[in-house]
Amino acid sequence: MPIIRAGLCHILSEDVVDKLRNAQIKTVADYLQQNAEAIVKKCQLPYQDVVALRRILLAEYAAYPINGLDVYEDSLKTTAILSTGCNGFDGLLDGGLYTGEITEVFGRSATGKTQFCLLSCLYTAQVSKQNSVYLSTNGSFSPQRLLSVLKRKNTSDMDSVDALSRIRCIEVFDVFEVLDSLELIQNTKHSQSDPFFTAVKVLVIDCIASVISPILGGKQLDGHGYMMQVAQMLKHISTELNMAVLVRQNKQNLQKHSQTLHL
Repeated sequence: MPIIRAGLCHILSEDVVDKLRNAQIKTVADYLQQNAEAIVKKCQLPYQDVVALRRILLAEYAAYPINGLDVYEDSLKTTAILSTGCNGFDGLLDGGLYTGEITEVFGRSATGKTQFCLLSCLYTAQVSKQNSVYLSTNGSFSPQRLLSVLKRKNTSDMDSVDALSRIRCIEVFDVFEVLDSLELIQNTKHSQSDPFFTAVKVLVIDCIASVISPILGGKQLDGHGYMMQVAQMLKHISTELNMAVLVRQNKQNLQKHSQTLHL
């Protein structure tokens, strides 16, 4: 809470501020936590001024009350459930990937995790008509695999081009490039300077362990801090920008390091 100082409002003169400080009322929170009668008695101030000052401070610094129904309706407007294209996974995820949430997929190598990430982006692009950003840390992104899936579905060339144009891959090979890419997504989404990023609903990181594992343990003392910074940015992107975040992990990477990315 702000410190009470002269000039904060027309009632707070130097004399009034001194009286409040002598009564150990130094911040707005200190003032609002006491009733008007106690402040009048301690500071010898006019009751009318004390009440007026309370109203001014409440109007300026108190949280604005929000109706629960309004919160619910706003949640319905901003939350989307994006199908992964796989009925089994959609069942496990209560319908699919939720905007505002982070979904983590992990397991042993060659079990289809990358394929799942790719197909989730493709289904979001082809069916939901929403854009996806794919952060590839190990060169696993393959447009040829996506195109082969579209061909197996007998998708027309025009529809295939439209679907693939809604997926953008950014190759990142260390934690600093990941942070730079996440910052780019945040800033571009906020500024709406790029129509592609304005319509992004899915962010995939494949695989986060590839950039986190090398900075943990040994002499890498800043590794945990960078890991938490990535987690905080992913949380901000999912909740504040209403995006579904899909993170892939490898089981062996998780076993190698006891410190994992807590999302």
